[in-house]
Amino acid sequence: IGDLAVVQRRCDEAAASYQRALDLLGQGAAPTHPGALQALFGLGRVAACRGDFAAARDFEERALALAERTRVESAPEILDGLGDMFMQSGDLDQALDRYRRAEQKRRARLPAGSLRMIESHKRIAEAYRRQLRRTAAAEVLRDAQDLLGSESQATSLTAAQIEASLGALALDRGEPSIARTHYQRAATIYAALGDPDTLELALARFGHARALTALAGALTPEARALADDALAILEGRGPAFAPEADELLAWFSAQTPSP
Repeated sequence: IGDLAVVQRRCDEAAASYQRALDLLGQGAAPTHPGALQALFGLGRVAACRGDFAAARDFEERALALAERTRVESAPEILDGLGDMFMQSGDLDQALDRYRRAEQKRRARLPAGSLRMIESHKRIAEAYRRQLRRTAAAEVLRDAQDLLGSESQATSLTAAQIEASLGALALDRGEPSIARTHYQRAATIYAALGDPDTLELALARFGHARALTALAGALTPEARALADDALAILEGRGPAFAPEADELLAWFSAQTPSP
């Protein structure tokens, strides 16, 4: 419950869930108990959700120390959480370091084509993209696509996320035609997976709208419709998703409608 609440940015609900888990374990539970470890990591994610990055780092580094000392398999996920926290706070070098450490741990025990390994590739590529290391980001994302392999994986959530990342990278590089193709593919997969109100579908449609606008040099009716759909999804998810909605509205205000 706590994990889902964090993803949906219901920070207080997530905090209560993790605290209940600790309370149920009781004072006598060993600190290395899997439930206690997960709750500690969860409280770090809650702190990051609230923007308290110092507390998030404290909780998550304590969870990581316990995981590494007891050799449990959750250490890469905790490293990813730390990397995500550093990305949120803008410390890209620290984020990339944690993502690489997570990848190294996974590489030691997982096959190259596992979804967890591909997840590491996605995170590393995003850190590269934000560092403006676009060639490196593209190489890592192409490697991730190659690892997907089967036809079923090529239409999976992971495949859609990679396509969206390639779309963002293409926009960064001033390649709107390529970006449009990637965002179209991402949105098609997201829509086929069955949830019409996902954040990721909204962002793919927004990316598609930006690509179309860049190609036309103005806001076209198709781009406007895509952006309107994206905004409706974001606003429907509530105030926790106001940053994304505000970004879209700011973009709208800067556009010149096509004749």
